[in-house]
Order: sequence, then C-alpha cells, then structure tokens
Amino acid sequence: MHPLLEVARAIAPRDLAQLLPPVVILRAVRLAAVGRRLPVPIPRPEERDPRFLATLVPAFRWMARYWFRWRCHGVESVPTEGPVLIVANHSGGLMIFDGILALLAVWDAQGPARAFHPLAHWFVHRDPMIRKYADKAGAVPSSPDSAHVVLQSGGIAAVFPGSDWDVFRPFADRDRVVLGGRTGFVKVALRERVPLVPVVTTGAHEQFVVLARGESIAQALGLRGRIKSNVFPIVFALPWGITSGFLPYLPLPTPVVTDFLPPMTWPDLPAGAEDDPAVVQRCYDEVVAAMQARMDLRARGRIPWLGQV
Repeated sequence: MHPLLEVARAIAPRDLAQLLPPVVILRAVRLAAVGRRLPVPIPRPEERDPRFLATLVPAFRWMARYWFRWRCHGVESVPTEGPVLIVANHSGGLMIFDGILALLAVWDAQGPARAFHPLAHWFVHRDPMIRKYADKAGAVPSSPDSAHVVLQSGGIAAVFPGSDWDVFRPFADRDRVVLGGRTGFVKVALRERVPLVPVVTTGAHEQFVVLARGESIAQALGLRGRIKSNVFPIVFALPWGITSGFLPYLPLPTPVVTDFLPPMTWPDLPAGAEDDPAVVQRCYDEVVAAMQARMDLRARGRIPWLGQV
C-alpha cells in the first residue's frame, strides 16, 4: 500500500468523516463564534503515541523525498537526552510541513522514544476530534505552561514564535525569519536553563503564494479575540486560485532545506535574567541573527520552486 494511504489506517473509521476538510472548517467557524471564552487547553504530552507516529512516518518520508526533495543538515546538534527547546521559523500557512520535517529529522536521528512535542495553535486542541490525533502525535497547546510541562518531562519542545505573522508573511519575504518580536521563547529558555536549538526551514514558503497578510480585514472581523489571529491572509494556492489562506490547499512541489543550528545557551547569565527586558532582547536578537544568516546562505542563488542552481 502507498505510504500516503497508510495514514488512513491510523485513523479510526468512525473518525474519518469528522476529519474531512469541509467538516473541520465548519467546526472552526463555530468555534470562532465562541472565541476566547473557551478555557485554555491543558497540555497532555503523556498522550504521545510512538506507535501512532510510526504509521505516519513512512508518509512523511515519501513526501519529504518525492514532493519536497528535502535536505536536512545538522540534526546531530540536537542533544540526545534531556530537555531541549527548538525554536523554528514557520512557513506554508495551514500546511505545516516544516514542523513535520523537523519531527521526521529527530525521529530518524534519535528514534521513536525521543519525545518531540510541537507547540500548536489553540484551535488544534479546542476541536475534540483534531485534538485526539494531535495528542497522539505529541502536539501540545502553544503556551509557556506547555513548554514548561514538556521540558520538565525531559522532552523536546518545538516552538514557532512567529506564528500567524510568520506563516503568512508575504511571498516577497519568503526568505526572511519573521519572529515578530515575540520573545517568550527566550524567557522560557533562560527560566528553564535548557539548550535552545534554532531550526531554519528554507523553501517551505513556496508551497503557495501569500499576496497579503490582511491585517485590516482581521481587525475588522475581530479575529484576534475570536481565533487568536492578527491576519486574514489572501493567497494564491492550488486548487482554489486566489482565496483565503485559512483554507487547506495542495502544496506546490518545491525543494525544502531544514537546518538545525548549534545549541545556544547563556550559562553566564544569573538566575532571574528572564525578567530583564534588555537581556531578553539581546538573546532574542542573537537567535534571530543566527537564523537569518543561515537562511541567507540557503536563499543565495535559489530560484522559487527549483531550488539552488
């Protein structure tokens, strides 16, 4: 059986209909009407199921090899034991293949027992059906509390600080690291005293073409309060053409490179340094500079959808 078809076998038959895109979109609209009045989801990293992930990994490998012509460098930089904070740029809108490829890299390098926990948008964990499988995949709600729980368990917490601002950056900024000035990950790394591994994904933002973030539309619709989004992106994507970036789409085949950079630590900083805005900003700038330098290297001579030539 084709690896992509194997994914369906990992999902209970009674759940398949509830995970079809039109059904999920309808539930998302209903949740948006309620917005932030819902309670904050509680992280459940213990629900991660390596057997479930093992059924998905062959599909991930197939997509990595044949669709994205994927190359990965530096995964040996990730410590093989103990808590680690991965900080990554984010690309591709709803199609989160950059995160999937990072997970695949760690899985192949360190094995199924090494717990990799992506911090995901709140909707993933407020929709009961999606949460069921997100929990199995190791995802936890995006929050400092979730990162703390994962790191205290000795796992890998993977954060994407740029979130909506980064994942829907305009196509002209596809080779920019856009973390949006969100310094929470630095505070977590300093407070928890854990190594921070920057991860840079280049090429994944060519899966579609973001025409505009749509900040004014998002503001008019009150999306910040309803779905925790600062944007209402307008994109060109297959098979829809020009549409909203909140719709699932068929990603364009484009070469993707994932770089794991050497771990960053700040052992000379005293306890409580996470409460000093100047220190936090300096560490944040150091991380962004390292990530942007690597992306600049990968983007040099790159032609969209063809890669480096």
